[in-house]
Amino acid sequence: MATITANLNGGDTITPDADLTFKVYGLIDNYTTAIATVGSANTDANVSVNAGVVIIENVDLGLETFVKVTSIDEAGNESNQSTAFEVPDLIATFYVRPAGTTYGTGNGTSYANAWSGFANIVNADVEGNTLAVCGTHTETFYVNFNGTIDFDDANEAGNIDATGLGVGLSINGFDLLLKNPKVNNATVQNLYFENTTSIVADGTANNSENQGVQHWQDSNITYIGAFVSNDNTDEGMSGHLNSIVTINGTFESKNNGQAAINQIEDSVFTINGLVDFSNNVTADIYSTNATTAKSCKCVINSNNTGLVLLSENGAEIEINSGTYAEVAIESNGFITANNVIIQDVSNFSGTLEVLNSYVVLGNYSPAASILFNATNSNIDLSTPPGNITIGSGNTVNIKRCRINGANAFADQLITNESGNLVSIYNEFINIPSNKFAIVVEDTSVSNVIDNNVIDGNEVGRGILVQKDVTINNNVFIDTAIRIFIQLSATLTMNNNLSFNAGSSSTSGGTLVENNALTSNPLFTDSANNDYSLQAASPCIGAGATVANTLGIETANFGNLTTVPVIVTKEQIAPFDIGAYVS
Repeated sequence: MATITANLNGGDTITPDADLTFKVYGLIDNYTTAIATVGSANTDANVSVNAGVVIIENVDLGLETFVKVTSIDEAGNESNQSTAFEVPDLIATFYVRPAGTTYGTGNGTSYANAWSGFANIVNADVEGNTLAVCGTHTETFYVNFNGTIDFDDANEAGNIDATGLGVGLSINGFDLLLKNPKVNNATVQNLYFENTTSIVADGTANNSENQGVQHWQDSNITYIGAFVSNDNTDEGMSGHLNSIVTINGTFESKNNGQAAINQIEDSVFTINGLVDFSNNVTADIYSTNATTAKSCKCVINSNNTGLVLLSENGAEIEINSGTYAEVAIESNGFITANNVIIQDVSNFSGTLEVLNSYVVLGNYSPAASILFNATNSNIDLSTPPGNITIGSGNTVNIKRCRINGANAFADQLITNESGNLVSIYNEFINIPSNKFAIVVEDTSVSNVIDNNVIDGNEVGRGILVQKDVTINNNVFIDTAIRIFIQLSATLTMNNNLSFNAGSSSTSGGTLVENNALTSNPLFTDSANNDYSLQAASPCIGAGATVANTLGIETANFGNLTTVPVIVTKEQIAPFDIGAYVS
């Protein structure tokens, strides 16, 4: 139990200080969840307040060493957060120095009387206390107590040189706070965790012949401060068998033979801090071999730049911030992206879901059984092969996106060869010269193409159809060729508007048009990607009723290489034509 003293910058100015209650937050989860709630000075004997300084006695902080305190007034308003501060260490400290020398009495009670080597530690003495590791150790440390291990004692910093050892530091079945562990050069793992809930505050785990850190069965490890794991033969960190890893501090991991992070089975990584990954051979983060779909998962919440991600075999990577140089999805992997920039998607054989993002489908080469969901995003097809191909077993949903095909290399931007184009609606498709926006081949399974704006910039083409299909509420503007129908297919067009849209060719097929419009759609500013409707637009209320009722109220697609900002709105009959809801 600890006593903490916090300066709340003068306390509350409305309610007398003695009436305030308090919450204590810790560094381990970045001060987000209260670890203790106490009463006021009037009701709790452990609390006293004087001029904004609160003293709280007998607080169980667990493994926390840095805390913040907030005050709560009688109305329940929480405010006056203190700055973070370190809680004084009130527990005993024992010492261990390298084996082979006798230090004083050798009872571990001081630096001068330190235990000689890890084998001489008296676990009962250090249980619940602090062990200071001093000097360079060349033996494996198998930990058999709960407490704190400090490699940064003021008398002498410590480290483990695990050259020739399979493992440097092994924690199995005990809970620890590790302060700046420096363990390097092992033949298998520098750090090994199993069946433990522990915290690592700073540290290094470099130059292992396998993993820098191994998180094994039922380990739950939180990293705070700055951790480094470079130059490992396989990976900087690995996770297996129900391990949980949370990175709240910074993590540097470079020059690894496989990845900075490699996780399999049922491991879960959450990255809240900034990472510095580079020159990792397979990927920076490699998630694979989930026991069941998505049971192996990595969640990235921090704003990192330039990472390479690989998900396969049922594993999932969820990215909620940052810019990524490349993501690859192989063998039924999952990648979910929200509010991010992805500069290249490659090896697409699984599920990719993007929301509020900018995505470059540069090396997109989908295999069978893919699912591609894109919502409220900028999609760039300007890098070869520059198209979305929907093959056998593929399902694609594209909703409220801007598809930039200005420099696309393929003959069409979206091709449904033999899959399910479940929905493409509320889109803005920018088409380059002599290329079609959408091609529906005769072997495709299903197609829904409603409420889109297809802008040909006076050189691009609209839709090529080889199979019976019905499209509703689309705008074709400035296309060199509006429609091309082949192979005796029938294209039914309900309530579409075509303006300066070029010719339509049936070539043996049949075109059926109902309620066609041909006047200027009166977009607000299409030259600057604003396809909203002016008040006098003929598109307003002129559409057919369709299954999709959620359109765009406002949208800012930026320069088309950024994350867009889109506000949606439900449509009610009569529907509008185009992507916007008036």
